[in-house]
Amino acid sequence: MKIPRFELPRVNEGVSREQPRIVPVTRLPWDARTDRRGFLGAALMLGMAMTASPTAGAVEKACKSAKAPSDPCRTFHAHKFVVQGLTISPDGKLLVSKSWDTTIKLWSLPDGKLIKTLEGRKDGITFIAIAPDGKLLAMVSDDNTIKLWGLPDGNLVNVLKDRRDRIHFIAISPDGKLLVSVGVFTSICLWRLPDGKLISTLEGRNGGITSVAIDPNGKLLVSGSEDKAIKLWSLPDGKLVKRLEGHKSGINSFAISPNGKLLASASRDNTIKLWSLPNGKLIETLEGHKKPISSIAIAPNGKLLASGSKDETIKLWTLPDGKLAKTLEGHKREVFLITFAPDGKFLASGSDDTTIKLWNLPSGKLAKTLEWHRGWILSIAISLDGKLMASGDLEGSIRLWRLPDGEGLTCLIDPAASPDKIREVEP
Repeated sequence: MKIPRFELPRVNEGVSREQPRIVPVTRLPWDARTDRRGFLGAALMLGMAMTASPTAGAVEKACKSAKAPSDPCRTFHAHKFVVQGLTISPDGKLLVSKSWDTTIKLWSLPDGKLIKTLEGRKDGITFIAIAPDGKLLAMVSDDNTIKLWGLPDGNLVNVLKDRRDRIHFIAISPDGKLLVSVGVFTSICLWRLPDGKLISTLEGRNGGITSVAIDPNGKLLVSGSEDKAIKLWSLPDGKLVKRLEGHKSGINSFAISPNGKLLASASRDNTIKLWSLPNGKLIETLEGHKKPISSIAIAPNGKLLASGSKDETIKLWTLPDGKLAKTLEGHKREVFLITFAPDGKFLASGSDDTTIKLWNLPSGKLAKTLEWHRGWILSIAISLDGKLMASGDLEGSIRLWRLPDGEGLTCLIDPAASPDKIREVEP
């Protein structure tokens, strides 16, 4: 037997003495989040029961402002659950979003209209990658398959299968001719594109891979893992070149300089290490953060490294010497994401405090704080022309912003996305 739950609505303001109504509520919104290692955590969030669905036209018109509590932007989201990843195509006309609701969605830019929804398997989508020419999308599912979709139409082109290990990461080479898939524990596979032929498999215990990257020249694959080690693999033959050791905890993030001569690795040991490539020689260890480092990025000119941390700060380091240039303070919780503008004139940071901050460079002065999201900022993408930014959050919402002034443009809406967020709660 279900036990009814009750909600006492807010009494109307003013002189009205109308008695408040008692409304039975048997459903509560459900939100979920993931951390960088792919674990799913969930929390029940109390809220209002959903009573009506606006028309698509009303949704599009109302979501321009996103200020009133009844705004469809606050009720209907882009995805049902967490927006894990956002990617803007090289020509700036397409946004690809990935979510824990097991879908990938294609949105036209700059109007933000939904083009197509690509359904994944019920067990989830773990990773996506777009070819450099923007014509191919690769999607990894938890069933150990890689689906290749043509863009911008979203038609399925091919399905690649690897049954030896659960695929955790994929990366596409700069020339778009090679796809690398990385298993959680053992195999790294090299696939030829676009036909999807398996070229070779790199076997060996990889200690739970957490990050991968391909250098800008397409000649080196870098993998980091929970066993604190970094491995360098030559491409396309897939030979292990070197194993780099020095971190005292697992690897969280990588960044490779635009010229491919420097690798920065961030770890939960609160440090960043700079390595020369391709020889793997340790250049410098950067210390300064008081808590684990969440993300790092290298400026387009290769002269500046930015790091975001659980200590709520962003640090700017000069390259290649690794000297601390500035510490940027302002976020009130962990800094999940940092992204340089393509021209290197500003930095965008996303945080657990639900805000995005734009910082002028090289001064490090705060230019603007973008406040609209109600959930943690878990994904940011900036167009190659630097004029548009997309942000995604814990609640499944996506917002478009004009750059560099940070003016909010619109939210992305799929009227079918949010009703399933309301799930019946059994006592």
